[in-house]
Amino acid sequence: MSRTTQMQIRIEPELKAEAEAVLSRLGLKPTEYIRMALNQLVLNKGLPFDARIPNNDTIAALEEPAHKLRQFESTKEVFADLTNLPLTDEQRTELDRRLDAYETDKIEGREADEVIAEIKQRL
Repeated sequence: MSRTTQMQIRIEPELKAEAEAVLSRLGLKPTEYIRMALNQLVLNKGLPFDARIPNNDTIAALEEPAHKLRQFESTKEVFADLTNLPLTDEQRTELDRRLDAYETDKIEGREADEVIAEIKQRL
């Protein structure tokens, strides 16, 4: 086995507990996940995900009350409404990919209020 070195990090206890619960369900230890994340950082020569500061439009959208958001009863309704969305080709491709994944795995999303509150907390 190659030599290793130790890393120490400080995080909130709640974040640690939630992360460990998710990792446990995936069959991973925190150390394994951190090693994987660091390998991806090196391979990508940057963060392995988009890290952007939200623009004014995004911030304004987050400020809107969640009850104003359009609700759909099924993915079929979403598909039918896609023609009304002003999306770039890249955005439409990503949306199609995510909707297809939902159709396949049926894992429900989270309530808009919850997601918006989480995003606001991170800003």
